[in-house]
Amino acid sequence: MFKLIAISSLVLLSSFNVYAQEKEQIEVWEEPSKSFAITKAIADFEAINDCEVKLREISSSKQLDVLKVHLKNGERIPDVMVTISDKFGQAQEDHLLMPLDFMAIDRKDYLDEAVGAFTESGKIYAAPRSIETLVVYYNADLIQYPLETLADYEKLAYENKDTGRLSLIGKFDDIYYAYGFIRGNGGYVFGRNPDGSINVNDIGLDSEGAMKGLAELTEYARNCIPQNIFEVNGDAVIDKLFTSGRAIAVVNGPWALEKYAKAGINLGIAPLPKLKNGRRLAPFYGVKGYTIPAQSLHSELAQKFIQFLNRPEYAEDRYFKKAELPPIKVVLNESFIKYDDLASTLINEIKFLEPMPNINKVGEVFGDLNYALNRTVLYGIPYRTTFKNAKLRIEQYCAQ
Repeated sequence: MFKLIAISSLVLLSSFNVYAQEKEQIEVWEEPSKSFAITKAIADFEAINDCEVKLREISSSKQLDVLKVHLKNGERIPDVMVTISDKFGQAQEDHLLMPLDFMAIDRKDYLDEAVGAFTESGKIYAAPRSIETLVVYYNADLIQYPLETLADYEKLAYENKDTGRLSLIGKFDDIYYAYGFIRGNGGYVFGRNPDGSINVNDIGLDSEGAMKGLAELTEYARNCIPQNIFEVNGDAVIDKLFTSGRAIAVVNGPWALEKYAKAGINLGIAPLPKLKNGRRLAPFYGVKGYTIPAQSLHSELAQKFIQFLNRPEYAEDRYFKKAELPPIKVVLNESFIKYDDLASTLINEIKFLEPMPNINKVGEVFGDLNYALNRTVLYGIPYRTTFKNAKLRIEQYCAQ
C-alpha cells in the first residue's frame, strides 16, 4: 500500500514539474522570405521573457483572410500578424484587431503619417513596421544619371527605338502605379473630410486634374511601353526586360530591390520624374504594421513582443536585410539614411504623397480602376469613358 501511494505521489510530482516547465507561446505570422529578418529579435525576446515564439510565413495580403478562416473553423489564430494599411478598413469592419495600449505613448516615436494609417476613433491598432512607395530603378551602365522629367524619358525612348531598347517602363494599368499621374495633375480618387478621413461621397475620378493625368499617362504608355506589359503577368515581363538590359529604367517599389540587385545590374535609385506641369509623379504610399487579433489569448505577451520587435536596432536590421524602411524617427535620423539611395529617396518622397485609402471597399475600388486603366492603355478605349463607368460603379457600392 505504501509503495502504491509513493509511486502515485511521484507520478503527480512528475506531472506537476512538466506543467510548471511549460512556457507561454505566441504565434507570429510574417511574410514569406522575410521571417529570417526577425529571427535575431525573436531569439533575444525568447531568452529575456522565457517564452516561445512560433513563426509562420503567410503573405501579408492574405493574412486577414486566413485569419477569418481560422476563426470560422476554430483553428489556432496568430497572436501577432502583419496588416497592410489599405486592408485596415476591412479589418475594422470585421472587428478583427485590438488596439495596442503601448502605442498611446510610443506613437511619438513614429512618423505621424504611418501611425495615422492604423488609427480610428483615437485608438491605434498597429505599430508601423515599414513604409513604402514607388521609385525609379535605372541601369547605371546605360545612363549615367537618372532623367529629370517624363518628357526626357520619352525622348530617350525615341532615341533608342532602332536599338530595341526601352526607356522608362512601369505597370501603369495598375492604379497603384498610375495614381502618380492623376494626383500629380491635381486629381484624386477620394476627397478628404476636415479631420483627414476619407470622404467616400467625394469621388474625383472625372475632375479636370484626373483627366489631365490620364491623358498624360495614356500618351506615355502608348508611345513608350510595350503592350504585353499590360497583359497577364505584366510584372514578370517588366522584371525580365529590366534585368536583361532591354529596359533602361523601371518604376517599382522597395520589394523589387533584392531581385534587381541579384541580377547583377549596376543599379541606381532615383525619385520619380516630373510631369509636364513641373510636379513629380505623386503615387500612394503604403504602410505595414504589426497587429494583434482581437481574439488573441496571449495579447499581453504579444504587445511586449511587438514593442520589442520595433526597437531601433531590430528595425534597422530588418531594413538592411529586406529593404523595408521603418517609419521610426530615431532610425530615420541615422546617418545611413543620408547615404542610402533607397532610404533617402523614400523618405524624401513620402512627405509629399497620399496614403493608400483604407476604407473597407478599397479592394472593389481598385479593381474597377484597374479594369478601366487596362481597357484604356491596352485596348484604346477613351479614358473619359472607362473612368466615367468606373466612377458610377464606385458610387453605387460606396453608397451601400
